[in-house]
Amino acid sequence: MTAIVGILNKRAAAIAADSAMTVKKDGQTKIYNNARKIFSLSEDIPVGIMMAGNLEFMGMPWDVIFGQYRSYRNGKPLPHLKDYMSDFLSFLTSFSHLNTKEMYSNYLYAELGSFYYTTKSVVDSRISEEQGKIIQHTFEEHLNDVMEENVKMYKDDGRSENMKEISFKKFCAIAKKQFESLKETMSEDGVSTKNMQGWKRVFYEYIISSCYLMDSQIVFTGYGEDEIYPSIQAVALSGIIDGKVRFRYDDYEEITDESSSIVMPFAQSDVMVTLMKGIAPELYANIMEKLDEHIEKVRELMITSILEAGYKNEIKELMESVSFSDLNKTFRTDTIDYIQEHYIEGMLAAIDCFSVSEMADMAENLISVTGLQRHYTSSEESVGGPVNVAVITKDKGFRWVKMCGKI
Repeated sequence: MTAIVGILNKRAAAIAADSAMTVKKDGQTKIYNNARKIFSLSEDIPVGIMMAGNLEFMGMPWDVIFGQYRSYRNGKPLPHLKDYMSDFLSFLTSFSHLNTKEMYSNYLYAELGSFYYTTKSVVDSRISEEQGKIIQHTFEEHLNDVMEENVKMYKDDGRSENMKEISFKKFCAIAKKQFESLKETMSEDGVSTKNMQGWKRVFYEYIISSCYLMDSQIVFTGYGEDEIYPSIQAVALSGIIDGKVRFRYDDYEEITDESSSIVMPFAQSDVMVTLMKGIAPELYANIMEKLDEHIEKVRELMITSILEAGYKNEIKELMESVSFSDLNKTFRTDTIDYIQEHYIEGMLAAIDCFSVSEMADMAENLISVTGLQRHYTSSEESVGGPVNVAVITKDKGFRWVKMCGKI
């Protein structure tokens, strides 16, 4: 896992990343603190690249891919930062070593395997939860429910940017061997293969969606040739199918005259978000959930008291019809406004005035405190090791502040 962050103001962009790498093999998990997650695009181009998630793409390490893209770009600038991201995505489909039938096939096998075992695990879990209950559902009944839920989730997530042109019929032809392999696996697992068409349909919906089981997040930060202020663009990528990259655009922010400072954490961002907002994201979500529950309990207590006091059922019915949704929305809005005013705006106002070195220090500290939290809690130490830090300015380009293990 990973923690990376970009901090931008009108002077520069500072980026930082931890160096922890989690490797799982044969049921064992080992963490190495030697992964490089920040890269320069060129000595002449003021653009840096950060990565999170899967350290490989189509079986090829990202550092190898970035090195090839650096040679491909050959120091030639583009007008805007967004142009570099678009150009990089185009490069991935033109890079012959990534675009082979064997790589396409291996990627589909890996995706279908992850999809199958993830789906089966959810079904097995639901069956296990029903143990001891009077009414129990069959594997097929649970499977149908899970498939329907998945299709809805995939459609709600939207389509992958590049997969819209692949029809169901075409995809079934592309993945014919993979589906035959799945059928064999299901038979070995004792899972009925009667509804193979259903498996194909749901897997297709997954493939063309923007929901990825295995992905990497790539973040470009810096300046296009025509830009005076920096910007930051993130994209999630999963793989290549039929010469098309499965990707979705994530966050994009830019420094302007009106928006003069930005802090953007990625991947394991919970600790950084807590420092920025003054409250942990999970705690905030829990408070809001409990608020809804307790408001409903208040309603029930009021209705009970009304009935016990001898009032007519009309009053009970009136109380039941009262909606507290507007009150809940107001509370949420007031809370968010307070956080924005007392935490976020104050921090961004300070960053407006930061020097380049102060931005680099802040970026490093945000990563370090995340690693510290992981170390001193029961969480897996998936963020840690030396912190790599770089700064990017319009005039001097990409410069390392800290590059641990430099070769």
